[in-house]
Amino acid sequence: MMLASDPLRLLAAGGVVLAYLGLCFACLRPLWRRPAPPAAPGEHWVCYASQTGGAEHLARLTADALRARGETVRLAALNALDADALAACRNAWFVVSTTGDGDAPDNAQAFRRRAMQTPALLGGLDYGLVALGSRNYAHFCGFGRSLDDWLAASGAHPRFERIEVDDHDADALTAWHDALGIAPPAVPRTPGWQSALLAERRLLNPGSAGEPVYWIELERDSREPPHWEAGDVLDVLPPADSGDDTARTYTLATLPHESDAPGPARLGLVVRAQRRPDGTPGRVSNWLASGLRPGDTVQMRLRAQPGFRIDGNRDRPLLLVGGGTGIAGLVAHLKARAETGGPPCWLVYGERNAAHDHLFERDIARWQADGALARVDAVFSRDGGAHRYVQHRLAAEADALRRWIDADGAIYVCGSRVGMAEGVDAALAEALGRDALDALAVQGRYRRDVY
Repeated sequence: MMLASDPLRLLAAGGVVLAYLGLCFACLRPLWRRPAPPAAPGEHWVCYASQTGGAEHLARLTADALRARGETVRLAALNALDADALAACRNAWFVVSTTGDGDAPDNAQAFRRRAMQTPALLGGLDYGLVALGSRNYAHFCGFGRSLDDWLAASGAHPRFERIEVDDHDADALTAWHDALGIAPPAVPRTPGWQSALLAERRLLNPGSAGEPVYWIELERDSREPPHWEAGDVLDVLPPADSGDDTARTYTLATLPHESDAPGPARLGLVVRAQRRPDGTPGRVSNWLASGLRPGDTVQMRLRAQPGFRIDGNRDRPLLLVGGGTGIAGLVAHLKARAETGGPPCWLVYGERNAAHDHLFERDIARWQADGALARVDAVFSRDGGAHRYVQHRLAAEADALRRWIDADGAIYVCGSRVGMAEGVDAALAEALGRDALDALAVQGRYRRDVY
């Protein structure tokens, strides 16, 4: 070959290749590595970390109130920032929640990994921080406390002591508004509680060796038009006589307009009758599964979950991953995609046994026939085989996964945080690279509803 016998031509050709690769790297550089625009003089940054939408909602209200006061404001999830961006800022307000065992919400995970491992140089930053949580959990406001500690270790100056809010405590929220010198919002912070009737209950996994799973339909005791979309959730209060006032949250599996029944729109849930580690029945899940009678009333509220909505992914292929009752949130997105059209979906779903636990099997077959589902990978942990869990199947399909993402795909994961979601996250990071997965999260193309 000519090049092999001509070192100068070989060197020149190599230079061209290296230059091309360098250009490709620059073009494909993950978005989160691009420096954030510098803060304008006097600009206030409102930074949030939110899993189910509550902290983001409070952050938006805070930003609106600061603007009403005449301030220039930038609103951003923590994942959109890095330590260098904060170093260029002079005024920052942090509104953060905690998920799991004191963990950062998904839209702050990348920030925690790349910025919070060591102290930064934030000596010019003045900040205030409000942490949202519930004292019913062991690691109350865990991420908010970690972030506050990191800011202090980085030399940032707190304007006041960290404010911790326990279950939307009104006094703590008033303290936040007072500390900023802004008026409390004139609108409710969250939708109010409403009554709903048990309209239908159906066992979905007869004969299963696992705990029973039920399809639950609740009918709102209200004539007001319902407002929710795929990805949103329903909070349900325990029975009034239980002495427990902690709401349980369920991802909705229905859309507002789909019910065949006359009357108000129905809210569809997938509920497993849970057992606690000591063998006692879970209070709310078992009440919904067997304690309620048709026509009985529950107290509930609809709540938007922005982090699991379709948003900018409406025209993207979707990879939907889940296990167990996590199928609920995926079904809602599949219904929406089948209705509106768009690029097809790939469903990776896991349960115990194919014979008894293949939830929504007929619906899935119909979506495949209609073209909404291009591919289905169902894995059943008790049936044997090489891939017992969804993370094993994803690892085995790493090449197909990379092609899906290269085609501008988005990833939605719904189900148990421990085991399933952790394993799926590890498999995705192995296949795509942790930096690339973080970049997808920043772009809104990696979304999770995990519990």
